[in-house]
Amino acid sequence: MAGALQKAGTYHPFVIPVSASRFLTCTACEDSSIHIFSNTGRKLLPSLMLNSPVSRLTSCRQYLMAITQKGNLFVWNVQKSKAVIRNESLMTVMSGDDHIVRAFVTADGAPTVSISTHKSFTYSPDLGCWILLYDKQDVIHHSSDHHSCTPPVLVDKPGPLASLASSSNRLGMQGGRIFSVDQSLQQVTTINHLESQMAASLSLQSGSEYKFWLQTYVRYLAKEGLETKIRESV
Repeated sequence: MAGALQKAGTYHPFVIPVSASRFLTCTACEDSSIHIFSNTGRKLLPSLMLNSPVSRLTSCRQYLMAITQKGNLFVWNVQKSKAVIRNESLMTVMSGDDHIVRAFVTADGAPTVSISTHKSFTYSPDLGCWILLYDKQDVIHHSSDHHSCTPPVLVDKPGPLASLASSSNRLGMQGGRIFSVDQSLQQVTTINHLESQMAASLSLQSGSEYKFWLQTYVRYLAKEGLETKIRESV
């Protein structure tokens, strides 16, 4: 990686973000360019020119994600020399004084952006729009019987969906107290939460998390005697 960084410096003196994975090293420069190298210093792609300088640059395996200062998102599969997401605006999910708190790309190329409104999103090329993955302030969501449930095998190394959840469960506890008196509403919110977790896991292409939430969902439906929904899910 050191060789790649030294070589990057020969292309432009004003290097800003730098990102590295096991497969590649990337640098972004003030002239809105991105330079991508192997970890031995070989240039993997021509210099990429974006619409403004990069504010965030992150990579995982063969995937590279960039967010520009104008708020546009790009994701590339460097191994295949292919754009996965092209110039999608974050202004769809951000406004006013909102700012990005965290941004990363998963091992399967799914971008994840968490913003200061305590919401996290991914962009789906298949659906052509942004998808809400997590909303800390969604009281109904946190009223689920399983709002604080986490896949046991992922506790030490959480998957991309689990990593979005706040370590504080104060909001969920308050929601549970508000709705615990109404069992029918508690059932509806729990089902909604579990179905949302499954859909979010699929959007992030997180197979282990999807399997966990599907199993949890089926067990809950069986406990509640909802045979019709069980047949829909299997």
